[in-house]
Amino acid sequence: MSEKSPHNPIPEPSDQQYKYAYRTTYLLCAFVFVAAVCHALQLFRQIRPKHGAFMYRLPFIPRLVGLIRGISYYHFRGNRYFHLPALKSCILITSFFIAMVAWIFSIKPYYRESLDNDGLPPLAIRSCMTAIAFYPFIFACALKVNPISFLTGISHARLQIYHQFFAFMMFFFGLVHAIAFLSRISKERGYAGVKDAYAEGNRYWTGTVSICLVAWILCSSLGVFRNFSYRFFVVQHILSVMLLLGFLFTHVSDDLGARFFLWAGVAFWIFSIVIRGCMVLFSSNFFTGNMAQVDIQVVSNLPLTDEKPLARGSETVQLSFTTLLRWKPGQHVYVRFPGVAIAQAHPFTVMSLPSKEQKKSKLMLLAKVQEGTTRKLFNYVRDYSGVERSFANEINTKPKPNLSVTNSSDPEKNWVAGGALSRKSVSTEVEIAPAVQKAEIQSARVVAFLDGPYGYTMDPASYEQVLFFAGGTGVSYVLPIAMQLMRRCAEQDPRVLTKRIRFVWTAHTTGLVGWLADELATILEYKKTLPISIELSLCVTGEVSGSRHKSFVQTVINSYGVRPNIQDIVQEEVSLAMSDGTTSLASYVCGPGSMAHDLSNVMAHFNLDLARGRLGSLRDVYLDVEHFNW
Repeated sequence: MSEKSPHNPIPEPSDQQYKYAYRTTYLLCAFVFVAAVCHALQLFRQIRPKHGAFMYRLPFIPRLVGLIRGISYYHFRGNRYFHLPALKSCILITSFFIAMVAWIFSIKPYYRESLDNDGLPPLAIRSCMTAIAFYPFIFACALKVNPISFLTGISHARLQIYHQFFAFMMFFFGLVHAIAFLSRISKERGYAGVKDAYAEGNRYWTGTVSICLVAWILCSSLGVFRNFSYRFFVVQHILSVMLLLGFLFTHVSDDLGARFFLWAGVAFWIFSIVIRGCMVLFSSNFFTGNMAQVDIQVVSNLPLTDEKPLARGSETVQLSFTTLLRWKPGQHVYVRFPGVAIAQAHPFTVMSLPSKEQKKSKLMLLAKVQEGTTRKLFNYVRDYSGVERSFANEINTKPKPNLSVTNSSDPEKNWVAGGALSRKSVSTEVEIAPAVQKAEIQSARVVAFLDGPYGYTMDPASYEQVLFFAGGTGVSYVLPIAMQLMRRCAEQDPRVLTKRIRFVWTAHTTGLVGWLADELATILEYKKTLPISIELSLCVTGEVSGSRHKSFVQTVINSYGVRPNIQDIVQEEVSLAMSDGTTSLASYVCGPGSMAHDLSNVMAHFNLDLARGRLGSLRDVYLDVEHFNW
């Protein structure tokens, strides 16, 4: 027997290498624990805002947090098919990958003297156990209902980057596992030995198929494939994962407890399916009677200006229905339409606030029509609602706060079972832009199943100054957060520390702004009555000017044809905060990638200034970003 020495270390027995899977699991759980502690501190600050902000009075905390945020908020500019996550995620996953690779490869020897008598390569075994340890975390980060989101407050959508990264880690160490085995066999027994290994049983070829499946799953998850056909991506992704699961159960033995990690992933999957199923049944009124009903409105804007003759009309879908669901501002739901696209569930951010009483609430959803479910809804209502269409260059002005053309009737009216449309539809001309546009609004009813709500958003009430930025239908995310904050100010909630609110919304057409005329009127009323400062800035980029006879919506629009300068707005608010002695400032944004990118980098810049001690009284500069997609 050879003696252990620095030059001739004795390899670990194969039956003891299960520890690498558990150590990897402990390390990942430690990251989850740290995130859970940070989330608990956020919750404490929301419940006790004055006590929660106490730690920012310590001399080193604001600068340390500012430095961390200044680095983590920074975003790299990408394109439609490829973009990097925030710098914090890039640093975290890169550091983790380097540390894991260094750990696994620092242990020697990689191979034993012979394949006979427990001659399994130690490198192959520990890389296998490391790879299999990522499996339950891949599921946990992918599922809408998962323990990580529950503990950390990070929604499943924001966990997708880690879902993809863990899958890559599993592939990488699985590849190391395979290469270590095959290279050892090839070196000792030659090509004939490799051929015999594949012929003797199913262990080798099932492992090869598993690695190929993981490689396919990774490649097909790239943005270029998802954007090509998201429906195909989802279907093949689920089938590939199920196929991979079967091959992995066949490939790995339970000698080292590897199947425990596979069963853990399956348990997360089943748990998510059961909980989501119960949520769908409850939200769809299954236990009390009818399924959920949805009211769909479709607007098609057709710019007719000479200045922009090639401009495309915008198409928007608005949904509203009553439900027993309780949700919080910033949360989203998935909606499935049995009569339109039964196999697809589309995410929508909830634009309305729940009723303060414990009863049914009106849930409002808004989305821009793109390919997929929203396009099917648009075509479904347009083709089967029986509305006559007419187009004109001139349109009438309707100077009323409420520009909706549908009746706010009882939800039980105009109901047709089986997902069929109600024949009671309306088409009318509304004020979209003076003498340049015309809109058709068609309403219908379809059956829908709700799944949710999901997501978590930091309560802005613990910040003295709050900025809201919205681009297009991204207003559905920031508007309810702002409205809830104003409502709490009106109710004189003692936990609200906010003294100033600025709401900036950039829309392509006045028609989209018109759909939220009631909410805008409410904000203007709050501006008059609340003791805090409220500033509303609306910019319409797809039009050149307002009409001579302005509607209510046009009276609140600040500019046409130009986009607001985000950096100038934030600089103005930061200067105002410093002059007023404000200690905390928060920004919320939802819109196109360019808007989120610009604001993230601006907030990163000011956090670095905070770390250098250049922001005067400001001690806390926070950013919340919600993207249209991941």
